Amino acid sequence: MGKRATPEKVENFRRDYQLLRTLFEQKEIAARMGVSSANLSSYQKRRNPGKDFLRKFYSIFEQELTELANKLEEPPQEFKRPDDRDDHIHTLKLNNETLRNGFEGMLENNTRLTDYYDKLSNSQIELMNMLRQAFPLASAPNEEAKSQRQTGETGGDEGE
Repeated sequence: MGKRATPEKVENFRRDYQLLRTLFEQKEIAARMGVSSANLSSYQKRRNPGKDFLRKFYSIFEQELTELANKLEEPPQEFKRPDDRDDHIHTLKLNNETLRNGFEGMLENNTRLTDYYDKLSNSQIELMNMLRQAFPLASAPNEEAKSQRQTGETGGDEGE
């Protein structure tokens, strides 16, 4: 077992880890350090990392942390209270983007379908009008049948 880090160094690590999460996902940080994501998470939340772990962390991410520190004078409050909130927020943002893209696609498809059905309906109406003009008596059989029923005539056998 490695040497224990001071509580101040552990607190600094947790703050810096959260700051680093603005650039990388937990999986990426863990992969670059050669540790499991679960192990990294436990150090970030409850277990205290040893000096060797902290030395490795800062040697790998020194440049990124320095750049981030230059951008921030005082880290925001959320970096002082590490928890799963950032992971959850990131997941929600990704899900929100996925849903928005899906809805936009559905809306585009619905618009295309509506346009298609409008064109189809219009062409069917035009076709019906053309047929009525070409065959003006097309409605006559219905009229003739109605008139025969009213007068009692049948168009069947005449010699009964």
